[in-house]
Amino acid sequence: ELDALATRLIAESRAPAVARAIVERLTRPAECSEMLGEPLAADAEAVRALYARMVAANGRGTGAAARAAALAAIEREALAIGDRELAGRAAVSLGMRQIEADELTAADASLARGHDLAVALHDTATMVTALIERAVVAEQSGDASAARSFGKLARELADKPGAPPLRRAQVYYSLARIELARGDPSAAVAMVRGGIEALADQPDPNREVDLRVVEIAALRDLGGHEARVLALARQNLELSRAILHKDDIDLGVALNAVASALRDNGDPGAALDYRRQALDVIAHAAPADHVYVLGQRMNVALDLAATGEFEAARVEATAVLALAANKPAAEARRGLWLGDLASFTFSTGRIAEGLALFEQGLEQMSAQFGRDHPDVLEYRIVRLELEIEAGKLAEAEQHIAALERTYRTRGDRARDLTRLDGIDRGELALARHRPADAEVRARAALAAWSELHGNEEDREQLLRILGESLVDQHRWGEALEVLDRASAIWHARHELPDRLAQIDVQRARALAGERKPGDAVALARRARASLERFPADLRARAAADAFLAAHGRRDAARRRGDPR
Repeated sequence: ELDALATRLIAESRAPAVARAIVERLTRPAECSEMLGEPLAADAEAVRALYARMVAANGRGTGAAARAAALAAIEREALAIGDRELAGRAAVSLGMRQIEADELTAADASLARGHDLAVALHDTATMVTALIERAVVAEQSGDASAARSFGKLARELADKPGAPPLRRAQVYYSLARIELARGDPSAAVAMVRGGIEALADQPDPNREVDLRVVEIAALRDLGGHEARVLALARQNLELSRAILHKDDIDLGVALNAVASALRDNGDPGAALDYRRQALDVIAHAAPADHVYVLGQRMNVALDLAATGEFEAARVEATAVLALAANKPAAEARRGLWLGDLASFTFSTGRIAEGLALFEQGLEQMSAQFGRDHPDVLEYRIVRLELEIEAGKLAEAEQHIAALERTYRTRGDRARDLTRLDGIDRGELALARHRPADAEVRARAALAAWSELHGNEEDREQLLRILGESLVDQHRWGEALEVLDRASAIWHARHELPDRLAQIDVQRARALAGERKPGDAVALARRARASLERFPADLRARAAADAFLAAHGRRDAARRRGDPR
């Protein structure tokens, strides 16, 4: 096997560090001491040929279907000549290829066969791989309980005294993915740290890239680490480019992480560029209807929406959902994608249609993950914010109360509770013409924001809510000072112009109160022109229209010298 692997790596011109890491993943002779050995087949050359075929099947330059067919043949032939160890390894490799092809039921069956053969021989290395890959299948199928059970068994084997460091790193990586999928980013970060510690004893750049990708995703979910996440994502991309082929799907994953970090840091235009690069890589490595490709297309749609291209995002999301309609591997994501489509639809001005789609998406997500899963909670927040925008205030209040109960039950959601009370209840108070209530909530949230590592986007929104509440109370000077701070945050980021327009509508009202009608009307007109691109910004558009209706005619008359 070592001979065949060395020949393959030379032919592929792998980077030395990568080649060494791949060779070091081979089972060590010391690990064979616990195995129940069987005599080799009488025809040693047939065995050598099968191992060479096994190495070739796991190499580059072979299509997914051809690799799967080769591995299935190796499993059959190894059993025929009595090499059950190789048959088990071939079955596990076949299962991994079937996961890549979205054939989850077949993959689980192959992995189970490989696991059973490994158990019979006490082949711990193959047992661990089979268990963590079955955990991946369970995770992608939406069965978090089974994923954790398989992961727990694998960890018990990997943490045995004398277990190889790379095996521990492999298991901790899989467990990190499982914790992230079940909505526990803190646990995922802890698993990543365990994997990184294992690599200190036996470096493996490929596995380090895998672990860093999960760490980046987990820190994004935790929130408040935007700058650090972007730095980590850039470092990980640099490492990935050094060790991966330009068409390696993992390079697409690394590009994707940078794109997500850029969007979180308020630069959706740059994010879209990296996202499209990632799509090119992933689409080259997988079929057009593969769940990875579909997921990446949805990421592109999200970035399109973040740059204000709502109709283009809606068209892309519709196409993705059509391709995902009959794919079992996409089942766990369909509700999330429908929620995204709902948001894009709402943003194009199709208010009723967007809200109806959101209900469908939330129903699917809740059935799949439960109503208290972090992804579902995030979409429930978006739903209530759309309801406030659409004037469905009673429904929004019910949903805020339900979310508050959930957060208090979980006990680890101080940041979410603060945001819910400051932003969502603050917006609701403004919509109900209760500015004093909105002021109290916004001030309390702003006071807690630094300690809770709140992001700048939310800080800007809290300042805008506070400013609007002060305008509504005719406290013009205080309002302008607060709104200027909100405007400064917007100018430091690359956000959509509607966010600035929302601020400027309130600044115009404050300027009018300060008896600066010319400046006020000019600012309101600029803001209203910006809002033309954003038909779903119903409240800001209505406020601008009302202000211009009241002050625009007077300003025009003043400019003509008309005393009226």
